[in-house]
Amino acid sequence: MKRRRQRRPKGADGGGARQRMVTDEQPLGGVGVAEDATERCCARVLELTRQMLERAEQYDWDGVMERDALRVEQLRRLPEADLDSEGMGSQRAAARLRQALEVGRQVRELMEQERDRLGQASRMDQRRREAGAAYHQVSKAVDRGEDSGGSAR
Repeated sequence: MKRRRQRRPKGADGGGARQRMVTDEQPLGGVGVAEDATERCCARVLELTRQMLERAEQYDWDGVMERDALRVEQLRRLPEADLDSEGMGSQRAAARLRQALEVGRQVRELMEQERDRLGQASRMDQRRREAGAAYHQVSKAVDRGEDSGGSAR
C-alpha cells in the first residue's frame, strides 16, 4: 500500500525553514502537459512565478530570488519566433506568459511592501541612534558639570 505524503499548510514550519530549490528536472505542479518546447518553457515560467509568489507570501526572499534566477533562465530559452505564430500552442504559451506577468505584479507588490517596511524600520533605527548619541553627549557634559547652555550667568 502506498503512503500518501501529507502537505503542510503554508507557514507550518514557522516560516524560517529553507524551502527546497526547484530545478528544471522537477515536475510542474498544476500545469498540464505542454505540446512543444515553447509551451513547456512558458509553463515553467508560470510555475516558477507562482512559486515566487508563494515564497514572497512567506517572506522567504531568498527563495523568491532563487526562483527568479531560474525563471530568467527559462525566459532566455524561449524562442521568440514561436510566439509570433498563430497556432493553438502559441496561444496557450502566450496565455501562460500573460498569467506569469500578472502573478509577477503580485510578487512585485509584496516586494515593494517589504522594501517600504524595511525602509521605515531603518529610518526609525537611525532616529533612535541619533537620539541615543545626543543623550550620551548631554549626559557626559552633565557628568563633567558643564552647563548645557540652558541657564544664564
